[in-house]
Amino acid sequence: MLERLKKGAKYLDIGFCLSQDFRKLVADGVPSQNCYGIELNALFIDLGYGLFRDKDTLRAQLMQGDALDLTEDSVLAKLADTVDYIHLGFILHVFDLDKQRLLLEIFFEFWNPKLAYSS
Repeated sequence: MLERLKKGAKYLDIGFCLSQDFRKLVADGVPSQNCYGIELNALFIDLGYGLFRDKDTLRAQLMQGDALDLTEDSVLAKLADTVDYIHLGFILHVFDLDKQRLLLEIFFEFWNPKLAYSS
C-alpha cells in the first residue's frame, strides 16, 4: 500500500480524529496531497494542525462532514471514484452491525478499485 500511495494512489481516512495515521504515511514519503480526511467534528481538524504544527505544510484535504451523508453535494460525494484506499479504523467500531454494513456498502460504492487488484 505504501509504495502505491507514493506513486499516486489516493488515501481517505474517515473519522480521522487528529489524523495521525495519514500524517505517518506522509512522514514515510506519501505525498500529502494524495491524502483526504473526513471528520464529523471540525474541532479535531484544528487540534491536529496544532498538535503536529503543519497547517502551512500539510497539503492533505481535511474536510468536516458526515460519512453517512449520501446527498449529491456531500463531502463524500466529491470524492466518488477517486479514492484507492479507505481507512475506517477510528469509527467502524462505534456503530452497531447494521450501521457497519451500511458504512461498508457506502464505501465499496465510492471506492476506486483500479489499483486495489493490480500488481
